[in-house]
Amino acid sequence: MKRPRSLDQDRPKGQTSSVAGRRFILLGASNVALAFPRIVSSLIESVPEGLEIFAAFGHGRSYGLETRVLGRQLFGIRQCGLWPALAGQSPIPPLALLTDIGNDLLYGVSVARIIEWVEESVRRLEAVGARTVITLPPVASVAHLSQWRYGFLRRLLFPGNRDSLDLTRQRLEDLREQLYQLVQCYGLRAVEPKATWFGLDPIHIRPRAQGRAWGEILRDWPLPPELPRPGWCSSWHLWRLAPAERRLWGRRRTCPQPHEVSRRTTVHLY
Repeated sequence: MKRPRSLDQDRPKGQTSSVAGRRFILLGASNVALAFPRIVSSLIESVPEGLEIFAAFGHGRSYGLETRVLGRQLFGIRQCGLWPALAGQSPIPPLALLTDIGNDLLYGVSVARIIEWVEESVRRLEAVGARTVITLPPVASVAHLSQWRYGFLRRLLFPGNRDSLDLTRQRLEDLREQLYQLVQCYGLRAVEPKATWFGLDPIHIRPRAQGRAWGEILRDWPLPPELPRPGWCSSWHLWRLAPAERRLWGRRRTCPQPHEVSRRTTVHLY
């Protein structure tokens, strides 16, 4: 391993924002997708300067595979357009998050390959001066998982997976150990997910725990200790923002970036 406030919807038509000052990067899958309005709204409320948010996430998102969920296909994070888009920006050192790393285990990807993909992302983030936090896999939550619940969730969320619960636990622990080595090698901050953040679903943070969980994960960001839940209209607006490229039922769809969500906030989705 080589070391090295709510959305502003009153803007007059045609008026552009002056975004400067702070840049944030979110990389992940379902947990980022579910918490995205909470994180963005909290940043808008907490950061007085202009905001640029770069994000690559989505339900079932992989760090290296093209994945499909309910007719929607997305590139792996390592192949998406976020990286060339970042390279073309002004040199503002960002704060970055890498999370939902365990998804790829359930797609049958080896631990060694996952570490390669994550390290590639870490090195790219390091190249743009990012200060990065990584969440480790939810080992504590999966440790309490029963056989029947594991079988049900595996068939529901990852129907192609045939690994036993014991094998999944072992591979998850191996991934955790190697991620921790990577964290130490690059001087990153790691967050160990708490079992209390999860309910019947062992990999998605339950709604009631999201505020304090994300406050802890992103405690180095300019955010409150517990992130409040935004209103439904603000959340729906942010959830509806389209990424730069995807496939819907086999048809390629593109969307110009960035999205301007307030006078001082732009969101780049990939």
